[in-house]
Amino acid sequence: MRYAVLPQAGVVKIEEKPIPPVEDDKVLINVKMCGICGTDTLIYKGIFHVNFPYSPGHEYSGVVVDAGKKVCSVKVGDRVTVNPNHECGLCSYCRSGLPNHCENLKKPGIKSNGGFAEYVSVPEKIVYRIPDNISFKEATLIEPVSCVLHMVDEAGMKAGDLVVIIGGGTMGLISLLLCKNYGARTVILSEPVEYKRALAKQLGADLTCDPAKESLSSLVKEVDRYGADVVLDNVGSSNTIYEGYKCLRKKGRLTISGLNSDKTDIPIPSQDIVKNELTVKGVFLNPNTIIRAIGLTASGVYPLDYLITHEFELSEIDRAFDISMKGEAVKVLVRMNGQE
Repeated sequence: MRYAVLPQAGVVKIEEKPIPPVEDDKVLINVKMCGICGTDTLIYKGIFHVNFPYSPGHEYSGVVVDAGKKVCSVKVGDRVTVNPNHECGLCSYCRSGLPNHCENLKKPGIKSNGGFAEYVSVPEKIVYRIPDNISFKEATLIEPVSCVLHMVDEAGMKAGDLVVIIGGGTMGLISLLLCKNYGARTVILSEPVEYKRALAKQLGADLTCDPAKESLSSLVKEVDRYGADVVLDNVGSSNTIYEGYKCLRKKGRLTISGLNSDKTDIPIPSQDIVKNELTVKGVFLNPNTIIRAIGLTASGVYPLDYLITHEFELSEIDRAFDISMKGEAVKVLVRMNGQE
């Protein structure tokens, strides 16, 4: 079978190896589609550290073609997606209901291939059936939707809140769709790329901001002199974190999901955090939100297909990564065997 591998940062290749074996508790999936995530591009750039060679891809969907003898929740022929984060279930964090902080968390791409492959063999516990009305394309967005659900939950967003979203990529636009549906009174999205701002307006943003040309915090204060109730930062740079902080009203909540660099400083005055009772919180992964994400996707409430801007064959994976890193796309998908 063919699969993609990063032998080192900045290089992606297609290689061949045998179809992985199916152990008693594992499921063999014929992958149909896999999306390029921001984390994949950070790994490619060498910003997010992994052990090379590394096989990327964790936003994928496909069909079960074999299952181990202990598998009971899915069967051959089922259409599925995965939650790529495989917690141990035994450590203190897992037993406290915090699987995203598992001390033994496993991810694809280290001892097995990731989702940019014709086949993957993964534990049953991370495999989820999807209904027939979810396409394989839409199913690649279930994992991102689940992560955004966690972010919005942790931000404590309420109906009537003024919400600022920083970043108009996949996560930012999903955030926009969720917040509008949850009853935000105003959603302002900040994004330097013009076509992403235009897409945000199409998807319901009340206002958009080009941070290269105008002050986001000034725009927010024009809308409401007290500032925003919630800021969702999907970028995670020092500049965006600081600008997000300046948007907040007293008791405001700044939630950061963007992974930018391990050297990123948080330039927020501690006295302001204390005196204004601000909440500054990071969020990581998608604990216990996959089922909700599948239900929301199946509902058709969210036009997720608008986020899919480019598609490539597996043989074109280098072009797919190139487009993703140039900011010329929202969500880039890779097809296996020309199938959808």
